[in-house]
Amino acid sequence: MLTSTVSAEAFPISGTIANDGTFQATTQAIGTPPNGVLMLSLTGSSPRSATPSTWTGTYSLTFTPGTSGVSCSIAQSGSFVANAIASVTGTYTGAVTSVNAPFGMAADVSVQLTQGAPTLITRGNTSYYQLPLTGSLTIANSPCFTAPVTIQATAPAFISGDSLQLAFLTTNTQGEGLNGTLTDPTANTVSGLLASIGTASCGGGIGAYTFTRR
Repeated sequence: MLTSTVSAEAFPISGTIANDGTFQATTQAIGTPPNGVLMLSLTGSSPRSATPSTWTGTYSLTFTPGTSGVSCSIAQSGSFVANAIASVTGTYTGAVTSVNAPFGMAADVSVQLTQGAPTLITRGNTSYYQLPLTGSLTIANSPCFTAPVTIQATAPAFISGDSLQLAFLTTNTQGEGLNGTLTDPTANTVSGLLASIGTASCGGGIGAYTFTRR
């Protein structure tokens, strides 16, 4: 039997998967009694050989109002089918969606990502999977650099749910980073914040981008 912790949106869910593939998972109480308490629980079956990427089961969501804040209660349940998000391996072209960009508004920015095979991590009586991630950042037509540059990720990263983070280090020891969220199950689009602490020609900053797989 494995004990697993995953993240559903902003809710950490912990539970167990039995040897027959069935599972149970719940959140801890989210909130405080004065403001209201939210609880989410899941039961179901892990993927089978006929449907190797599909989780099925039921959910129960309750909200108990407190003495302040939202006054209405929630008691909702139903069935769910969860499918794995597609691999992010590929090259994504970035389009600026904010009024500022760390490498200039006209810069061509792309990210190359490679997703590794799931790795089982065991710590004490808790086991969980990580999805290793490597990548590089390419920047062209930017006043920050005299020529196009490709910057490798400085250390292995991991995908957590629908989120990913990568850290980069340029040759002049300036740092860049991407904090992204997969916006569809095909993983063809990533919305994220691209940050730079600056170069000799640019002051750095943070820009919002939409990255689309080529």
